[in-house]
Amino acid sequence: MQPLPIGIQDFEILRNDGYLYVDKTAHLIELTRGGYFFFSRPRRFGKSLLISTLEAMFQGKRELFDDLALAKSGYDFPSHPILRLDFSTLSHQNERELEQDLLAELDHTALKYGLTPGQTPLIPRLRGLIRELSKQNRVVILVDEYDKPLLDHLEDPESAEKNRDKLREFFGVLKGLAKHVKMLFITGITKFSKVSIFSELNNLLELGIDPNHGSLLGWTMDEIRGPFGDYVKDLAARLNLDLEETYALLEETYNGYCFSGGDERVFNPWSVLNAFKLGRVGNFWFESGSPKFLMAELSKRLKSGQPFDPNRYYDLRIRADMLPSLDIRRADLDTLLFQAGYLTIKKTSGTPRNPYYHLGFPNREVEQSWLFITLKLLAPTSDNDREDQLNQLVAALENEDLDAFFSILRSAFFANIPYELHLPYEKYYQTVFHTLFLLLAVRVRAEESTNLGRIDGVLETDRHIYIFEFKYNEPAGHALQQIRDRNYADKFRARNKKIIGVGIGFGERNITGWEASNLNDSGSP
Repeated sequence: MQPLPIGIQDFEILRNDGYLYVDKTAHLIELTRGGYFFFSRPRRFGKSLLISTLEAMFQGKRELFDDLALAKSGYDFPSHPILRLDFSTLSHQNERELEQDLLAELDHTALKYGLTPGQTPLIPRLRGLIRELSKQNRVVILVDEYDKPLLDHLEDPESAEKNRDKLREFFGVLKGLAKHVKMLFITGITKFSKVSIFSELNNLLELGIDPNHGSLLGWTMDEIRGPFGDYVKDLAARLNLDLEETYALLEETYNGYCFSGGDERVFNPWSVLNAFKLGRVGNFWFESGSPKFLMAELSKRLKSGQPFDPNRYYDLRIRADMLPSLDIRRADLDTLLFQAGYLTIKKTSGTPRNPYYHLGFPNREVEQSWLFITLKLLAPTSDNDREDQLNQLVAALENEDLDAFFSILRSAFFANIPYELHLPYEKYYQTVFHTLFLLLAVRVRAEESTNLGRIDGVLETDRHIYIFEFKYNEPAGHALQQIRDRNYADKFRARNKKIIGVGIGFGERNITGWEASNLNDSGSP
């Protein structure tokens, strides 16, 4: 089997060293004509490899594309001078550092093509460099992670705005150089509003929301079944599953991303590669690190006491025109979650003039990642201890050992709620509870509807149905009595399982008490 390209972001190395490559170059045929393009995708989707592929294509390195769709299309691979900028490598603590590093990159490119570095300020130097390079051929400008100087400062809008102004100035000059530029291709995680960055680039075509390019990055199920067939067989043997069971497990765990509202869904490449390499189906996306900007926004929301319900993201309906772009001063959490890859388009509704997107988690891995982040912010606990503690909670419920269950809840989770995050209302503790049990991958229903009221939580194991009711600053017995008075158990009696009502009292950042009762007979003890 060809070696897996884990962490390989250089197209030339990938091809010359024989790494497995899924041919995406059919998507590039349209780009050979040039133009101004923007393409956003979440982290770990291969944006840097895409930039490297475009660089090799416009450098005229035809030999790297042998047997690929682009070479078969008849493209003749002319060579163009290239200005490549990776904003993730540039200093951006303030706008002056950002400008100095941009100047250094321009000078490096000038020397590379035998030109004398300029002595003028940033914008005249950029304009002069492109005009000089275009004497060799029209210039290709490739920009990777343009939004890094903004995302790293979302918690400090002043710094973010100063960097934004510098970027707006830098990109704004490019429209007027169109006759010297063959292509401008910009990638990033997020799309900031056009008035923020690209106000002058009104000819910038957004490929990321084009259904025709929905699988430019990420892999379809057909691509998993093709080039990775031998790796799937190897994984199936390690997991002791048959082949179709393994494909189904991979699809449930890593597939499901949709960025344009079309029908095509893709896998996260990073996670699939790690599953094949390590021979297990794990949460590799979360392990690779959560975006700093997202953690900062979630933390800010919690500390300010804003309403926060992680369960709403299982089916979030949002107007399509509210989703694509961000504003630095008003970073919308729903848009951040979509652009960071935590939410994806599950379906569309409405009319062509007034379309809506229904957002949700693309797959089990992302759902787990979101719940881990939520739990880490709501009730911090050690990453090393968390899995063991969750397993202990499951075992306690399956064994009907509520003493052990509440002992673990109190000591491992609720005791760790930071004082500054203490919110004096029932919903906060309800959210911690639901998050914990969604992580346990058992059936949980938040506020299950009945004909007489709303149940705070229902948890179903193989042998039990637990009905939970929460009360803030009230005795647990009041919560249990509500379960009895409203006959919450009635709708579950046909399932032939033991039904246990559990009343929980909360106060001052922890569980103050609990009472339980067998409800199988009449709803009374």
